[in-house]
Amino acid sequence: MTRFFGIEVIMVMGITDIDDKIIKRANEPEGFCEFWRSAVCRDHERQYVQHVGQFLEGAEHHLAAMSAPWKALSGPSLSPTGKLTLCVGMSISPVALARIYEEDFKQDMAALKVLPPTVYMRVTDNIPQIISFIKTIISSGQAYATSQGNVYFDVKSWGNRYGVLTAINPDTQDEAVDSDKRHGKDFALWKAAKTQELSWNSPWGKGRPGWHIECSTISSAVFGKQLDIHTGGIDLAFPHHENEIAQCEVYHQCEQWGNYFLHSGHLHVKGSKEKMSKSLKNYITIKDFLKKCSSDQFRMFCLRGRYSSAVEFSEESMEDAKNLLQSVSSFIRDANAYIKGELVCDPVREDILWERLANTKVTVKAAFADDFDTSRAVAAIMDLIHHGNRQLKAVTKCFLNRMLDLLEALLCMEALFPI
Repeated sequence: MTRFFGIEVIMVMGITDIDDKIIKRANEPEGFCEFWRSAVCRDHERQYVQHVGQFLEGAEHHLAAMSAPWKALSGPSLSPTGKLTLCVGMSISPVALARIYEEDFKQDMAALKVLPPTVYMRVTDNIPQIISFIKTIISSGQAYATSQGNVYFDVKSWGNRYGVLTAINPDTQDEAVDSDKRHGKDFALWKAAKTQELSWNSPWGKGRPGWHIECSTISSAVFGKQLDIHTGGIDLAFPHHENEIAQCEVYHQCEQWGNYFLHSGHLHVKGSKEKMSKSLKNYITIKDFLKKCSSDQFRMFCLRGRYSSAVEFSEESMEDAKNLLQSVSSFIRDANAYIKGELVCDPVREDILWERLANTKVTVKAAFADDFDTSRAVAAIMDLIHHGNRQLKAVTKCFLNRMLDLLEALLCMEALFPI
């Protein structure tokens, strides 16, 4: 958007570092092992003993300030071989575990050459703001606290304004309510703390934020009552984004909080109707992927499809992407050779080539303006390369320089990948 349209982009990425899944994982032995491998075992094995005392002391001091610090049935000990052994019963703070996932994610994005957001914002760094946000919604009459210490958004009180994104009707038959909610569609703004669960003090007792309220609070802290573009996977349209809209429009008392929602399609493994996900164990890590393919090849794979459509990942689709990128690279190599005077040229109609270049630039920009239609942009570029290759030995250096500039722009479109 910045490169093609001259728009200054301020992108905020919210990091959910506390939720049900993280809490569950942190209390499992596997969660502690992930933390241990990342925090300690990145060093060479001979450095384990040297650093472990300092590491444990620092971690215990840091986590002691939290409501649910890490705990162990027995402490670390040294085996007869001098290696560190850990009791299987150990667990780690959810926040500490979330930091590991966060850093791994950032490293993967950097390896893919994806531009970082303008700012990262964590849920646990914004608890006071979230509590204040909830209090305002309660004061407006669209939320209620229960005797159990939970706070829910009252969907029916918002009437027909709920469901503007996905056409959900709040008056349709409720599912059975097996909680302290008034209605089945009501959703949690604040969750009362469970035993030994990380929690914060609030006017409604100890607890933690609900899932949707964190994003509303974080985005509002940066953008106020107006958001230009909100991105996320198609599975977040409902209930997550729908609930975000309701919360923000109540809080800001505005008619429209978000102008555009860009929902990306899922990544599927070839032959499967299910999305690629860790829970289904049908995924490939970015680190493993980059052992076989480059970040540029993955970028071309993504550019060939619409961001809003499901994408099928297979060896064949990656091979197609590699071939397209190879065609681009070959043309750039030949063009550079011509510019250096290393190619013999025959006279051609340069006016036709200039016209094609101008038309291609218009087509590419129009494709990007049409809901980021990168597949149409790639097709236009490849058509230009096809004609360029046919007449490469007879074009001018000036034309090739302009053409190379356009290709470089195509290959540097990190901003077209919402996070």
